[in-house]
Amino acid sequence: MVAKQKKSKPDKPSKGFPLFAHRRGYRCKKFKGKQYNFGPWDDPQGALKAWKEFEVKHVLGMAPTVAKDGSITLRQMVNEFLDGKQRKADRGDLSPRTLKQYVDSAKWFVPAMGPERLVETIGPADFTRVRHNFPPRWGVSYSDALVMHVRTIFKFAYENDLISKPVRYGSDWSKAPKKKARLEKHSKHNKEFTRTETLALIGAAPLQIKAMILLGLNCGYGNLDCARLRTTDLNGVWLNVPRGKTGEPRRA
Repeated sequence: MVAKQKKSKPDKPSKGFPLFAHRRGYRCKKFKGKQYNFGPWDDPQGALKAWKEFEVKHVLGMAPTVAKDGSITLRQMVNEFLDGKQRKADRGDLSPRTLKQYVDSAKWFVPAMGPERLVETIGPADFTRVRHNFPPRWGVSYSDALVMHVRTIFKFAYENDLISKPVRYGSDWSKAPKKKARLEKHSKHNKEFTRTETLALIGAAPLQIKAMILLGLNCGYGNLDCARLRTTDLNGVWLNVPRGKTGEPRRA
């Protein structure tokens, strides 16, 4: 009996060829931790064409990466959302701070709900369970922000054909009553500076810090507004700098 000769894996047909030869006779590539076969060894051009079609749909984001059949998991859906927000941040259409808030909310919500849960199986009872498990240290503002961030994620998924129907949250997945927010605010230490404290700060501050304090008090400038100021922004005694967040004109 003659032993069957083992085929040796072929070399890449050209430099930069994106697929590797698998020992089972396929041209393959890994994407997001999963290996995909695109054709046999002896048809590298056919495999390359199949990979290009896959790349357009799944890698370049020109079509949803999952079918609209309810098979998408929560992890996949959230990753699609964050990728989209990252692209907006790269274009300058979303602030880095807002992007970080979305990421922080996702880091807590996805493990709490279950990363491999199929989105079609998530319902009001699940949102109620997760809401009940909010850490006690979270204030009303932080809890409300997470609730709205999660709603934004599911809205994005529906509008971008990642899921076939809107998700039902139930009555518990909503902002806290305004009364609760007001009571929490009054229970905390007052962070406002008194007139005496403010005058003491202005008197002791170096020139630049003094200017920042006065801009904050009289013109509503925040830390980032002051950081973005340039000497060329000053026109005589007036600052004509639009609001960074809304683009609305502002004179100071």
